[in-house]
Amino acid sequence: MPPNPAKKPKPNISDVARAAGVSIATVSYVINKSHFVSDEVAQKVHQAIDELGYIPSSLARGLANKQSKIIGVIFSDISNPFFTSIYMGIESVLSEEGYELILINTGEVHEKQELALKTMLSRQIDGLIIAPTGKKSRMLNHIVDSGIPVVLIDRETPINKASLIDIDNTLAAFEAVSHLIQDGYHRIGAILGLTDLSTTRNRLEGYKKALHSNSIPYCQDYVIYGKSNLQGGYIAVKKLLSLPQPPQAIFTANNLMTIGALRAFRELGIRCPAEIGIFGFDDIELGDIIEPPLSTVWQPTFEIGVRAAKVLLDNTKAINIIHEQLKANLIIRGSCSINCYQRYINENQHSTPSLVV
Repeated sequence: MPPNPAKKPKPNISDVARAAGVSIATVSYVINKSHFVSDEVAQKVHQAIDELGYIPSSLARGLANKQSKIIGVIFSDISNPFFTSIYMGIESVLSEEGYELILINTGEVHEKQELALKTMLSRQIDGLIIAPTGKKSRMLNHIVDSGIPVVLIDRETPINKASLIDIDNTLAAFEAVSHLIQDGYHRIGAILGLTDLSTTRNRLEGYKKALHSNSIPYCQDYVIYGKSNLQGGYIAVKKLLSLPQPPQAIFTANNLMTIGALRAFRELGIRCPAEIGIFGFDDIELGDIIEPPLSTVWQPTFEIGVRAAKVLLDNTKAINIIHEQLKANLIIRGSCSINCYQRYINENQHSTPSLVV
């Protein structure tokens, strides 16, 4: 009887790289979809994978453990630096655990969210982190009911059995508007986000509470919904300043609307904070060097991503629904009042020159 032939070794990533005529890094980029690779090169890599019968290590582990090692991430607006920072926090945790991330942007469109959720199901994800549109989602309920762990970030939505990582939006808005009142403003406008979002409702509640606590009547004319984007903030300012008695200061409920508001000030020739104050929400990287330096609510965005990822990992072992609120802080720079502006300038005389928005 002839001896048994030696067992053929399983192909590895080096074999694929050699067969495709590319580097090991390029093979990794194609498999993980983590960097741009031309269609021609990607086709060579996939052909080599098919011919060799190579199974990426993450997929092989998944087949053995009945796990895909894939986590879905669905954001409403990836152009917003707020979500960019959260994603970096998520990735810092999950990549270390060998997970592949699939990121889909919905553009705040509920129908796109439902399609994204279908895609996630088809990829047999092990878990989902989502900033939902706020509307009732049949697909999201289906995912939760199927036993896939879900962590909501920033926003609540009509769903059971999903964890939530956010801040106390009502308290943060209350503190921001209260600061404007302490600066001497009594006519304070509010530019709020999309009406379906829990953050919009909570920040409106905080705005109202601050007025009530200081015996300032609530005026519906001073509340404009800015669609959570730059153009919305720009248009909202023009509406507010066209009122017979315009506000003396404005609270803007997210970073993009704040930038839109500042652009409207510039176009109208209105000096901030000399003629009007503004207090934003969500600090941005350029917040301390734009003109005027932006007073804003700072959220621990990176940490929100880290906590969402860690809670999700825990829930892949055993579902444990939690609602965790991280601490937000006010950052007082110069846009909220002349006094704050002068104090900020005095304290930062040798800082980087400002950029005019």
